[in-house]
Amino acid sequence: MLENLASRITSYMILQGVVPREDEEVHVFGWTMLLFSVGSFSAILLAGALLGQLLGTVLFLVSFTFLRSYAGGWHANSFFKCFLITMTLYACCSLIHFYLPEIYLSLTIRSLLLISLLITFVWAPMDHPNKPFRGDQKKKNKKLSRITVLAQTIIIIVLGVWQSWLNTYLLWAALGMAVTSLTLLFVVCHPYKTKEESIPG
Repeated sequence: MLENLASRITSYMILQGVVPREDEEVHVFGWTMLLFSVGSFSAILLAGALLGQLLGTVLFLVSFTFLRSYAGGWHANSFFKCFLITMTLYACCSLIHFYLPEIYLSLTIRSLLLISLLITFVWAPMDHPNKPFRGDQKKKNKKLSRITVLAQTIIIIVLGVWQSWLNTYLLWAALGMAVTSLTLLFVVCHPYKTKEESIPG
């Protein structure tokens, strides 16, 4: 469905002379990814609003997206699977947030940050079979992923020490980083075999 909508948008842009016909495939892919991302993020934000955790959900998405954009990680082999896994991971993070005793809040945040730091420094970045690194992109992403995970870690720790009541929100940010680390670890344990086995999701 997303591909069909992306194809229609691209066809309209070609008819309007905005996009050259030879670039049709690239634009269809780009629109498909954009529509999927908007849909997924909207669904997560809606879930966060219904749970009364909109701010925490925004922090989760921001920390996840920033680190993921440089560190990479595992992708599902279909948009439906990607959406299902993403929502499942968000649900798990929600359960952790709601049921974690407050006494363990600070310890859990620091543990998640430490895990994210270690995994990112050791294994990031992980490219995708359909989007392999080109030139010195891997070297740049390695540096940027380390800077990102360090910056996010420092910000979360400083804010948590400055105002301890913020930890209930900062837990969401730490969970977002941990989810990215989990996708990296999954690639280490289950590396891609062929391009056909997965698509960006």
